[in-house]
Amino acid sequence: MLLIIYSGSLQFALMSLISSNNTILLITLLSVSISFRQVFYGIGLFDKYKELDSIKKNYSIFALTDESYSLISFLDLNRSNGKI
Repeated sequence: MLLIIYSGSLQFALMSLISSNNTILLITLLSVSISFRQVFYGIGLFDKYKELDSIKKNYSIFALTDESYSLISFLDLNRSNGKI
């Protein structure tokens, strides 16, 4: 399942959804809603990635995970406060 599903939280949710014989429509709607937070992460980083070329920026936003978003935001916040 790891090869076709990128979101770790979605992998756990899908195991219970599939095993309880839910409809494909319900599984699809829940999958989209769980993974939709990645869109907001990407939108929040447009300004930070504006100096990158198009390919690097698109890949950086596509490959973004919860952990990398928190690190990028934390490091940027501390740089603006003069701590790093």
